[in-house]
Order: sequence, then C-alpha cells, then structure tokens
Amino acid sequence: MAVGDMAAHAARINTSPLSEIAAKSPVTGLGVEMDRIRDTMESLRRSCLDLSGIDTLAGLRDSVLSWPEITGPGIEMNVTERQPALYRGIDPALTRDRELELPVSKPGRSPVPAENREGYECVFVLEDELRRFVPEQLSAAFGADWEKHRVPDDVREKWRDNRERARAAGETPGPLIAYADLDDYRKIIVRKDNWREVFKPFFARKEFVSEHFHLLHAPRNVIAHNRPLTTEELELVRVKTRLLLRAIGKNDVL
Repeated sequence: MAVGDMAAHAARINTSPLSEIAAKSPVTGLGVEMDRIRDTMESLRRSCLDLSGIDTLAGLRDSVLSWPEITGPGIEMNVTERQPALYRGIDPALTRDRELELPVSKPGRSPVPAENREGYECVFVLEDELRRFVPEQLSAAFGADWEKHRVPDDVREKWRDNRERARAAGETPGPLIAYADLDDYRKIIVRKDNWREVFKPFFARKEFVSEHFHLLHAPRNVIAHNRPLTTEELELVRVKTRLLLRAIGKNDVL
C-alpha cells in the first residue's frame, strides 16, 4: 500500500468509541486498557498523516537522504543537494578533500612489482596498436573479407573458438581480431603473400619481425601469469615493444 493510501485510511480512524465502550463495561480496569489502545492508535494515525505528502519510497529517500554537493581534488562527481547520497554509496569520509587512486596493495598482500606494471603496459599498448594496424592495412589492400583470405586457417579457427568460449562465459562477442594473441600477428605479418604485398615496407626484414615477437613471448607469459618480471626482462620488453611500435609508425604511444 502506498504511503498516501495509508494516510487516507488513517484519517478515517475514529478512536472515540473506545472510551464509550469502556465506560459502559462492568469489567474492572477495562477503561485503562481501552485508553492505552486508543492512545496507541491515535499515535499511529498521526504518524501516517505526517507522511501523507510522500507518495512513494523514492520520495521518502529523496526527502530523508539528501547530501550537499561533494567536490575535491581528483574527484569527478556532481551529487546535487536533493539526490539520495547514502543510497548511492557516497561516504564523505572517503571522498572529501582526498585524491582518489587505486591502492597498489592491501595490508597482508604483496605489492604489484613495478616491473610487472610497466611490462604489462608495454605489452598492452603493443597488442592494442597491432589490433588496429593489421586490420587497417589488410582491409585497405583486400577489402572487408581480408580475414577469410589473408589469415592462416588455423589462426582464424582459433579466433572463432575463443570467441565462442567467451560468448558461452557471458561475454558480449567482439570482432574476430579481438581474440588474437601476440604470435597470431606475427603469423599474419610474415605470411608470404601478406609480407610481399602489404607489410614488407613497414618492417624491411622478416627476421626482424620473427626475432622481436619471439623474444617478447616469454616475458609476456610471465606478466600474464602473475610471475615477477625481472629487471632484465623488463628492459627487453621496453626495447622490443618500442621498436615494433616505431616500425608501424607509433613512436609516441609509450
């Protein structure tokens, strides 16, 4: 029942007959009990009438839970005065005048090694740029059906299998290229017809491509499986990712 309906019913409650019944009854003490009941019902009636201006639970939240505008360094939010701030989970003790940043670790947990954080960023940027570069070059040369004609069959089937597994796990399916791994790009680039017709001007030598992708394979797996990356491995990742990015014209992304 809506709050407004409750108030309407409460307005029709008349508690005066209780006193009349008690006055006519021969039972000793009934008058005292009737007075108590009458007082309780009257209190409930007044409470319902006090809420008569609020018709919904949302209205109750907006009336009771208001919060001033919250601002501060590093905080990008606009909580207006009448919004139910507590309902939105805003705690001023956690937000006001504080920089918001994700903690590197929590008490009792090992911090993420700086080498792993930087190595992950290098590999992520490289794969992200290759995911754009390869389709752009092949679609410009061979049209929208480049995946059917310019990707090795085993690689294309693997992408489809990966996408189906992702879909079965509840992910929204993306384009096939989104399911490529680092070595798939190498296979596509050094494929004989792709190399001759598209990629040779960018990399000059196939050996350059094969060597750099091969050397990135081991540290990429270390990062992906949360094993500590050594300083030497990080230096290798830095150099190889930057050289590959430079080859495809992305000098300034790292």
